[in-house]
Amino acid sequence: NYFYKRIIKFTNDTTNRDNIPQQYKDAIQQAASAQGVNYGAMITMCMIESYLCNQSPQGIPAHLVDNGQGYRGLFQFGEAAWADYGKAPYLTNVVIATENALAGAKMFRANVGIKDLF
Repeated sequence: NYFYKRIIKFTNDTTNRDNIPQQYKDAIQQAASAQGVNYGAMITMCMIESYLCNQSPQGIPAHLVDNGQGYRGLFQFGEAAWADYGKAPYLTNVVIATENALAGAKMFRANVGIKDLF
């Protein structure tokens, strides 16, 4: 929970959000609303997990990013976590930004208490 609490501290920093493609912002906003979690915290987590929620150094769109260890998408899901929070099949849906964002919001909600979001 320490990691998530640190994320919450930075949710008001909008410095790098202008660089995030609108399609990712929209996907994350919809997922955050659907799961009742903090949009700013979700954006911050996405920025940490997938190269500022934009593009990797190799120029790969964030929703397709694979870190080389089997973690993919905006919120860098592996198969085990995807089985808990995502929609099967893994390799098909993990790279869809809206599906990955929804799974990220579900995981965030399950692992961060409501009191930690404010």
